[in-house]
Amino acid sequence: MTLPVDVIFFSGPQSELFSHLASFAFFSESSGFSSLFQYFDVCDDNSDTVYAACRTNGKVLILLSYYIQYYPSRKSTETDYIMQARDYIERNFRDVSCTVKSVADKVQIDRTYLYRLFKEETGFSVIEYINNCRIGRACTMLNNTNVQIKDVALSVGFSDQLYFSKVFRKLKGITPTEYRKKHANKKDA
Repeated sequence: MTLPVDVIFFSGPQSELFSHLASFAFFSESSGFSSLFQYFDVCDDNSDTVYAACRTNGKVLILLSYYIQYYPSRKSTETDYIMQARDYIERNFRDVSCTVKSVADKVQIDRTYLYRLFKEETGFSVIEYINNCRIGRACTMLNNTNVQIKDVALSVGFSDQLYFSKVFRKLKGITPTEYRKKHANKKDA
């Protein structure tokens, strides 16, 4: 059911805006919009009083509020995907099974679409973000514990110590062993 523009009386510049918005035909009986029509059957008799202008502005605001509520912007949906993905990663990066595929499955979008959105929003690819979380936690463990490097790698989600060392060196510029020695010297000083 489309909005019956002929029933609604507008005067002035708002009439064009209202007619344009009403043409989107986003009102339906099942959405409960039929009760909205009661606000729009007020006739302003084309008077130029302040009261008529207020009623007209009120009608436009009501219409826009329903439009915004039921047709949120695409950007907010994209941001929701990224928020869900980041939340999932931050809670699960320690698990070896936390991969780009598992993140995309959790958020329920295609991997390539997730990659593009994630890169636009955060500046990192999904795997870069996962690895940054893992290496950040590894640094904390290397600073505060005497756990072996292979155990640190396993506890932050890497199943292979060599791959862990390669990623660590790429992100920190030094190996995990060098990092531990460097930060042990700072504690002693």
